[in-house]
Amino acid sequence: MPSNSPERSRLPSEGLLPLSKTGNSPSPLRLVKFDHSAALAAYEARLQAVLHSPEIQRGLKVASEVGRIAETVLYEAGVTHLWLPPIDSSIHEYGGKDFEVFNPINGKTYSLIQSPQVMKEAAAIVFGSNWRRATCFRAEPGDKTHGQMFEQIDVELQDAEGRQAMRLIEAILRKAHFGIKGRNLAPIPKYDYLTFVKIYGKDDPNLFSGILLDIVDKTPVLRGELGFLSSGDLRKLAFHRGLHRFSEGGLGELHGRIRPQELLLAGTDLNHLRELRDELSIIHQGLEHADEIRAYWLINMPFAVTTPTGGIRPLHHIMTMPRQALLGSPFSFFDYNDKALTELRCDSYDLVVCTKSQAVEVAGGDRRMNTATLQRQALERFHLPVSEFAFLLQALTVNERSERPCQLAGFAFGLERLCMLLGGLDSIDKVQLFPANSPNGEMVHAVGSGRVACKAKSVEMPKRK
Repeated sequence: MPSNSPERSRLPSEGLLPLSKTGNSPSPLRLVKFDHSAALAAYEARLQAVLHSPEIQRGLKVASEVGRIAETVLYEAGVTHLWLPPIDSSIHEYGGKDFEVFNPINGKTYSLIQSPQVMKEAAAIVFGSNWRRATCFRAEPGDKTHGQMFEQIDVELQDAEGRQAMRLIEAILRKAHFGIKGRNLAPIPKYDYLTFVKIYGKDDPNLFSGILLDIVDKTPVLRGELGFLSSGDLRKLAFHRGLHRFSEGGLGELHGRIRPQELLLAGTDLNHLRELRDELSIIHQGLEHADEIRAYWLINMPFAVTTPTGGIRPLHHIMTMPRQALLGSPFSFFDYNDKALTELRCDSYDLVVCTKSQAVEVAGGDRRMNTATLQRQALERFHLPVSEFAFLLQALTVNERSERPCQLAGFAFGLERLCMLLGGLDSIDKVQLFPANSPNGEMVHAVGSGRVACKAKSVEMPKRK
């Protein structure tokens, strides 16, 4: 187009952008008023960042390769790829508000999936083990490891137990680690959830340093290969924390239960040991490290936990199968008071991956309730709206009435988080072309048109209940 053409000369002064043009048709371009200079400036800044940042370029390539590896592992395991719609009925699976999408054909509003949990369980019941790369939508503040929109590898297995799901998760992690870093991943230890939280005071400590807490013969101990500190420096830190029983390679009756190259510190105050471990880990972070990651499993979560208001809520989610329901004897949620529900354990498994600077949960799953009877009991016992889970209950009814009801287990793998960690990056926005982790929910590639701007004049949008 010549530089003095009317269309080209009008764009800078009137802020009009061309939307479409077909071939060499002489018909005028269809134009729309577009006055979003700030948004466009942010968009260009992102394009320039991607164009000139080796980190982002590497992150995008890591994301592509890790996705390919995960898909290969699942195909080789006989898990079938199934596409599932990204819209669903609203359910309180993860809490919070839903993203909504308006359908101009029928004038109704649907929820964008927080997770395709209901649909993938139905698919496993009527078809078999299935997976997909699901884009999920959650209305929560974004940060370096959380986005309002993110991609996860979503898997549901037919006739499977937790250990089979864990093997698949670990296979994806190990092969992705080898594919990106060219070396094998260290063994991945398993920790019982309640014991782990009792020791560390939380469920996601960074264990990259190898400095661990333990309880041996009811005595809290700190253990690890602490060769980066002299004995004198360690003693000073220990005495600063009020810990006086110290030895190298063993401690009285504990001798022989640790490796000889380890340093071990014991004390009566677990909080002091936690503080000392944190200090040692910070010192360890300052050392030069190979680009390594470490991982650990948290298993056997409680079915429920007490809330700050004195009630209870499911810890993993309301679809999780308690282990006690698998023992063969009659089981009913109504036979358990609130305290007893918090003592039930689940066949659950969460995978936490650590680098020297952060620890992030990258995958998690559990064995599911596989009958409508049991699932309805759980919903009613926790006072959740049964009607919201009608489609899940219908699928479980089909399973329950079948000649041989199948068992269900599944998991989700946070693709951006894993790629961030394997790529040695500090934020998921370095593995996404257009990030969706802004704390205020703004998109770098789009502008909002208002809550009801898409509504047809002749259609009234239904109110949310």
